Amino acid sequence: MQKKIKLLAITIAGGCAAASHAVVLRFDDLPRNKKVGEQYAAQGVHFSLTDWAVMGGLDEGDPGFWSLRGTNGTAFMGVNGVDNPTYEMNITFDTAVTSVSFDASRSEGSSTGNGLAVQYWLGGVQVFSSLTTFQGINVWTTFGYAGPIDRVSFQGMGTGFHPYGVDNFRYTVPSPAGLAAFGFIAMSTLQRRRGNRARG
Repeated sequence: MQKKIKLLAITIAGGCAAASHAVVLRFDDLPRNKKVGEQYAAQGVHFSLTDWAVMGGLDEGDPGFWSLRGTNGTAFMGVNGVDNPTYEMNITFDTAVTSVSFDASRSEGSSTGNGLAVQYWLGGVQVFSSLTTFQGINVWTTFGYAGPIDRVSFQGMGTGFHPYGVDNFRYTVPSPAGLAAFGFIAMSTLQRRRGNRARG
């Protein structure tokens, strides 16, 4: 029976992939020097007010001296710990998405060894996490998770001043036709995670 359920989940996942669409947030369409916040609310995604601002990057004269160039256009979202000592960002979705990814890099003023901790959530349960050390300044790393989530959070890791930039935020939204099937996968994921947590 367990094998049949796994096979059904794989079949449904394939159907969801065919009945979904990708959304790409480049930040280039947003006003500079303002927090992202609710500016993408129409796309069903909300950013906590813990970034510094959308910055123009090297191709726009490097305002703020971040020494970063966006990976999908010129702009990026900058996080520098001002009024946010945890260097944290929380991004929530109106409805669960099937995958999410984004690029991040440490910026001017950071140090070798700084990194990023990322958590992926569904229904208040953490389904996956990662901890990655950044490479050089303006050397971008892609972070991501393929599976149902409704929130992603991340925190800059380091001591002292350790700013970083984020760009090319991408997520996949199931179409209305795929929501019922996607709900089955999401429920299975939650039950499995909660079962593992109870056994732990």
